Amino acid sequence: MILDNSVIGIIKVLSDAGKPLEEELEILQSLANDLAFAIKSFEVEKERRRAYMQIEKNIEQFAYLVDRIRNPLAAIIGYAEMSEKVGDVFKKIIQHAKRIDEILEEIDKVWRESERVKKH
Repeated sequence: MILDNSVIGIIKVLSDAGKPLEEELEILQSLANDLAFAIKSFEVEKERRRAYMQIEKNIEQFAYLVDRIRNPLAAIIGYAEMSEKVGDVFKKIIQHAKRIDEILEEIDKVWRESERVKKH
């Protein structure tokens, strides 16, 4: 059984009819190649399902991480706004909070893209 120049398996046929005709050999070769294609298709489908399950897992993880980061970020911003009197510290807190928010936006983007891929 050959597919894409790779041997997928071997079929052995025993016959008491003597030497097989060329036509029979062609039929057997065609059958073997069809079986090789079916085996390869099964493997590809199994890999596709595994990838789909990983996408599902990633989507759940993205949602969890976004929520875990966003809640403390909101608290940081709130405390920073209350402590405007400290000056430079306030600016640094806001600067880092905004960086975290940008990272969250990137995670959100990848999360939405994964959701889109999952639906198709």
